[in-house]
Amino acid sequence: MFKRTVVLAFMLAATPALASGYLSGDRLFETVAGKTFIWPDKTSSTYGRNGEYRFEGTTKLEGTWRVQGNKLCVTYSSGTERCDSYVQSREGLQLENAAGKRFLAHEAVH
Repeated sequence: MFKRTVVLAFMLAATPALASGYLSGDRLFETVAGKTFIWPDKTSSTYGRNGEYRFEGTTKLEGTWRVQGNKLCVTYSSGTERCDSYVQSREGLQLENAAGKRFLAHEAVH
């Protein structure tokens, strides 16, 4: 029993992203690809299955997106890039920016 507990504790410590609900790789891709999400400020982000990205709010931005490890990176047509984490929490899917601030994503119904 002690050996199993130690192994489990080691596995959880070695994989904090999995233990805390962070999405990565194929799971992150399948969670967002082909979907539009509405953010708390009523702006939206669309992640095309082909890697196209579109943001709509007071301004409209376009670019491309890709999964890089446990981050979703957007490269805007201006050349600017940002990479954010996505977390599956009790509240739902959340974007976590580089500063650690989280934003709840609501999937748009088409």
